[in-house]
Amino acid sequence: MARRRIVGRGRVADMLQTAIRREAGRAASLLERDVEDLYAIIGSQLAAIQVATKLVRARIPPRVNKREFILQRMPVITELPRDEGRKFVESCWSKIVDRACRWWDENREKFSGKDAKTIIRSLAPEIALAIPAKLRAGSIAALTAALLVKEGLDKVCEKATTQESTKGASTS
Repeated sequence: MARRRIVGRGRVADMLQTAIRREAGRAASLLERDVEDLYAIIGSQLAAIQVATKLVRARIPPRVNKREFILQRMPVITELPRDEGRKFVESCWSKIVDRACRWWDENREKFSGKDAKTIIRSLAPEIALAIPAKLRAGSIAALTAALLVKEGLDKVCEKATTQESTKGASTS
């Protein structure tokens, strides 16, 4: 019995890895946009995940048109959820930066001179574990990796290192 659970988790992890890499290839094209647009896209993806979760849990009464039932429960988004995307990224930021900087320190030479798509495709699975499990979709991890690459991994890691050394000096 226990063996089946481990194998099942392996398949799920492999499927998530594949989805993250696929979405990372798509997210690389978003690097032409500004950071605020990336936050808005992350927010809209979060909203879509939350709606899908609610619909999965919803009990559809018999003899009801399923399409109408679903459409009635889908929220109408009137403005871009930029703030929700920003709040989400800020809530996970320290864990994401920690994992991304550790990965970047190990792989900096390997990826020097590579295009952003390759970096995002390799970085996204690494930072996926820093995202809460219920929101760990391929698109969220890929968009967060694109956000890190857009802001510059060297700059983000340098800033994280200086903040960490400042905290260490103040507690000593």
